[in-house]
Amino acid sequence: MHDSRSRVLLILSWAWVVVVVAYLGWGAVTYSGLYRWLADFQLARTGRYYSGLTALVPGFVLAAPALWYIRLRTQIAQALQDPGPAAEARRIGRVARLTAVIGMAAGVIAGGAYMLSQGVPDGSEAPVLVDAAQLRQGGVPQRKVKIRGAVDPDVQTGMSETSRYVDRSSVYFAFRPEGESDKAAPVRLFVERSFGNSRDAATTQGFLPEQTGYLIENGLPPPALQDLQARGVRVASPHYVLRTRSEARREPYYITAGVAALTSFACFTVALIGGLQSWSRSRRLRSTG
Repeated sequence: MHDSRSRVLLILSWAWVVVVVAYLGWGAVTYSGLYRWLADFQLARTGRYYSGLTALVPGFVLAAPALWYIRLRTQIAQALQDPGPAAEARRIGRVARLTAVIGMAAGVIAGGAYMLSQGVPDGSEAPVLVDAAQLRQGGVPQRKVKIRGAVDPDVQTGMSETSRYVDRSSVYFAFRPEGESDKAAPVRLFVERSFGNSRDAATTQGFLPEQTGYLIENGLPPPALQDLQARGVRVASPHYVLRTRSEARREPYYITAGVAALTSFACFTVALIGGLQSWSRSRRLRSTG
């Protein structure tokens, strides 16, 4: 009875670790939930946030009880084993099987994210017209929209991410829809432009009087919003960001699927190597025994 309960608790502990990783991973990709709250908390006090620590620290805190129990059961299992090559071979085999299970879970997440993405607009649908009145009232369509108006050249902001491996920028231009000519009014709509290279962000952008894309409520990143507020630019609440990329709605699902697929591949590779090592050692012991 005790062994059965311990096994159930061990399974639940691993399941909780998977849930924590998936929740914080999704929050980092979509900038939502606990991840966003912690990022906004850092930005409000220091003006920047650390993306890696913002996910890792709460992840370890939330998963700590489960990780402690997993470690405890592992130590108990090792103490009950007879020391020697045979026990080592069995230990390697258990680790390989566990890694394979994690790889399977990551594969399921990758497949699930991809399947969910197929139910999200891909940008090929016909856009619906949205005007200034609808933006003021809220409750804008979740599907692709088109908005007529003009860019306000005096109001723009952006943020860049430059490192050894990443160099990209996003610039947000204020866009005044038709029927909203008062430049003193709070800005309610921004058009997002993303660039693969931060140098491209300095290029002058031409805007057609009709813009199409997907509206994201309160979609300005906190650094960009703080930059506007520091310059005295009033931003309406709620405000909207128009993402003109056709894959904007599917992007978080694609990123999740890609990361999970890579994790699955890495886990299965490690599991295969561990399984071969366990089999080889067991076979050598049988041949010499």
